[in-house]
This record gives sequence, structure tokens and C-alpha cells, in this order.
Amino acid sequence: MGELVGARMAERLRSAVKDPGPPPYGGLPVVLVSGAAHAPGADVARRFAAGGWRVALTDPDPVKIAAVLDEEGDGFITGGFELALAGDPADAAGCRRVVDGTLDAMGRLDCLVHVVAAPAGALETLEPATVNSVVAAGICGPTFLTQAAVPYLEETFGSVVLVLQQAGDALGAAVYAANVALCRSWAAELAPRAVRVCSVAAGSGLVAAQEGGVYDVTELVWFLAQPQAAALTGVQLDAGTGLAAGARALLPTR
Repeated sequence: MGELVGARMAERLRSAVKDPGPPPYGGLPVVLVSGAAHAPGADVARRFAAGGWRVALTDPDPVKIAAVLDEEGDGFITGGFELALAGDPADAAGCRRVVDGTLDAMGRLDCLVHVVAAPAGALETLEPATVNSVVAAGICGPTFLTQAAVPYLEETFGSVVLVLQQAGDALGAAVYAANVALCRSWAAELAPRAVRVCSVAAGSGLVAAQEGGVYDVTELVWFLAQPQAAALTGVQLDAGTGLAAGARALLPTR
């Protein structure tokens, strides 16, 4: 098993050296972005489109996800938004339909991005429906989508990237911690299949740190999906502008 893992990872690394651009598996690479109806999910999707990837979007809200797709127009030859699929994150069969629909329309899958933002509120004010919704969107959705996507990601030496919000409430923090654990566990479990799993901690409130509201996390997510990041799995990149290191103020922007 160890020799197999080493051989497949070595092949992935050789591909990265030979071709620093999109993954060299024939045709444009494809990313499926979950939680794409809102920033930063929509911004992550735009970054992949700008980089020449074909982009599929999914979100529980069919109206908003369709609006994000429509605003981009056509641009699929050189990369662009191509497909929007609404899906209930708590429904395993629905998540599988989203992944299968992406493959049917686009023929491959190179990266799955989960944008996990789960603000819930104070303990005393939580309603059962809110708890169920937060857990479904923040834990069930990533689990079911990843489960459905792994066989296809294995074919392209693909990757999974979780974008996590450091929430201020207890339930949101629990979802954050769960996804940190999922990232590490999935990375270990899927390494023999040469599928990488990483995460980006977006910081409290997903602070827009550049002019125009472009989130810092977009470039980190983009990097983790590239061949140059082939040696990274099970890692978390912190976009918290130094707060995790004890900084008293946000870093200045440039």
C-alpha cells in the first residue's frame, strides 16, 4: 500500500513539474463549488473561472445560485460558470445527484470546494430547526458531497478544499471544529487514492481585506487546487490576518 501511495503521489508531482498550468489530464479542469450563492463561495468560483477552469456551482438556494450563474454569462471555452445545481445538503441522494450531474455535463471533476459558514446564535435562542440546518449545511453537506465525488477525484488526482469560518457562537464553533477533524481524517483516508484534502480558515466574519471586496481566501483556495500544491494534504492555511497568532489588529492591506 505504501509503495502504491508513493508511486501515485510521485506521478502527481511529476505532472506538476512538467506542466505548471491546469492539470494535464485532457480538456479544461473542472471545479464544483458548494455554497456558491454567497461570498466568499461566489468569489472562489470566479477565481477558478478567471484561471481557465470550468465551474459548476451548487447551493441549497435555487434562485440565488441561478442568479450567480446568470451574472457571469458565457465564457466556457476559456473557463467560466457553466452549471448551477440546487441541492439539500442533508440529503445524501441529492448530493450524489449534484456530483453526478456535474460529471454528466462536464465530463470530469478535478476539485471540490466546500464553503462552510455556519453562524447560529446564542444557546438560549437556538431553535431546533436552526440546529438541524446548521449541522446539515456544515457537516452533512461536505460529507455527502465528498463521498460522492471521491471516485471521480481519484481519476484526476484531484483535491477537496474546505473553506471554514471561525464562528463566534458555540454551534458554529462546533461545526468549524468538526470540519477541521474531517479534513485531517479524510486526508489520511484518501491519501492511498491520491486525493488531497486541505482547508482554509477564513477568519471571523470572512473579512474582505482588499479593494472591491475580494476575499483573501480565494487565492489560497486556488493555490491548494493547483499541481504546485501536490505535496500538501491534511493542512490548514490560516487567513485570519494574524489574529490566531495573537495580533491585536488586522494586518494592513496593499
